Amino acid sequence: MKKRIFSLIEVILVFSLLFFLDYRFHLESYKEIVFSLYWVFLMIYAIRSDLIVFFVALISYSLIFAINIKVQYFSLDRSIIVPNVIATATAAIVALVNEAKVHTIEKLRISNLEKDKEIEKLKEKVENQKIVIKELKDRLFFEGEGISYLFAKLRDLPVEDPKETLQRFIEIISEFFGIPKLSVYGFNKGFYRFVAGKGQPILGYTFKEGDSKVVEMAMKNGFCKITDVIAEVGEFVEPWLAVRIGDEKKKFGVLIVEEIDPAKLSMPYERYLASISAWIHGILEKLEGYNKELKNKHTLSDGSFDKEYFEEMERRFRELYEKYRIPFSILCVCIKEGKERELMKFLRQDDVPCLIKKEGNFKCYRILLSTCNDEGKKVVINRLKVKFGEDLKVCQMG
Repeated sequence: MKKRIFSLIEVILVFSLLFFLDYRFHLESYKEIVFSLYWVFLMIYAIRSDLIVFFVALISYSLIFAINIKVQYFSLDRSIIVPNVIATATAAIVALVNEAKVHTIEKLRISNLEKDKEIEKLKEKVENQKIVIKELKDRLFFEGEGISYLFAKLRDLPVEDPKETLQRFIEIISEFFGIPKLSVYGFNKGFYRFVAGKGQPILGYTFKEGDSKVVEMAMKNGFCKITDVIAEVGEFVEPWLAVRIGDEKKKFGVLIVEEIDPAKLSMPYERYLASISAWIHGILEKLEGYNKELKNKHTLSDGSFDKEYFEEMERRFRELYEKYRIPFSILCVCIKEGKERELMKFLRQDDVPCLIKKEGNFKCYRILLSTCNDEGKKVVINRLKVKFGEDLKVCQMG
């Protein structure tokens, strides 16, 4: 609309200027000049503009023609009327032809836009069909020989070290389903602690119960995707989906998918991962029994472990770090005699304390902190200081 208003103002100004020049310098355009400037601009507007602008130009031209008869005192004879009639008629025909072409071009443009939209819709449908076809292929694979092949491969895993078995298990599952980040967390006393995984865990190596809405709903219902709780997600980083390990009465932990192709969320992962979590459940039960038996064999009267067990566990922790980058830390603390049992209860089940020496009325322990990086180690030291105060000292490892 603004463009048309500016065009109308331009027409009026141009023809006013032409009239001024014609009158001021007595050009007598209608009379003397064969190639009149009036005709040139009239033809320009016929070609360039729409009908409304052209008609304003034609009216301006006609008014100026009438005014010129009065102010320049020339008579209306055949030599003046015929060229001007021919000029205006030609310009009018050109304007009509131009308008028809403009309408045709506009219709073609609108038609092309509609076709482009239809093409985009078809492309979207094609992409959706590709996803559906891929999903069907995956279902056929998983529900056919795929799962059988997977379980056959899992049965071939070594069972001498359940923790190593669980880590290899996760590596195979990650590769089989194309999941870049996959983690298993054990659940104990309101905390989730990293047990095994592929990739750096986005939830950290330890997080509290209730921190993750996806995990919370998975522990309650058995399975949860982020799309199920998207409206309830808070500031805490959430995984794509999670599956409970264990049943409602005995919850061992949770299997967490931290990174996945969003298209795969439409697949029936619940059934596949539920089968896998049952297998993990079995491994964790075995791991728990294995650890309990081994710990009982090497546990000392104060609740710590002997040197042989400590060194063996340190060797295993180093192997897990070198193979899978699962971190661990070693901490040295001296605790006042009589507080040893309290210290042992404070440590996690997977931590390995070992008595190394006595200093006066203090006993010094080296402690292996499972799945604990440097930041986690600092948190543990701060908690120990708050818990025991002057009854505990952090010592240098020799």
